[in-house]
Amino acid sequence: MSSSHNHGQKSSETSASESQVLDARIMASLRELQGDDEPDFLSDIIDTFLEDAPKRLEAIQTAIRLGDDKQLHRLAHSFKGASSSLGALSFSKVCGEIEEVGRSGSVAEAEPLFAVLLQDYEKVRVALVHERDSF
Repeated sequence: MSSSHNHGQKSSETSASESQVLDARIMASLRELQGDDEPDFLSDIIDTFLEDAPKRLEAIQTAIRLGDDKQLHRLAHSFKGASSSLGALSFSKVCGEIEEVGRSGSVAEAEPLFAVLLQDYEKVRVALVHERDSF
């Protein structure tokens, strides 16, 4: 599991830097959901994610620091879903890797993944702000 775990880290770093940060098809689908009577639908979703993300990151970091595998699993699972629904698939993948670490109880293995998560989050944040402001 260790070798695939390290491979997962590398692929997360690579995919975040080499491909789009946000999946264009998912963003297009979200735009299609926006009706005339809800002009701020996508902006609201993005704003909510951006408002919640720092709190989620802090909570994940605290769970790692405290060695709380159950909390780490729960927080990473929730963040994985939220980021995936906005098309941040590479970021979501890293959340999934952290979720697996929480499930396995090997919380110390989450520390390097958390560093990747922070780097990827900055890319996601910039991309979401751009997406919101260009819509």
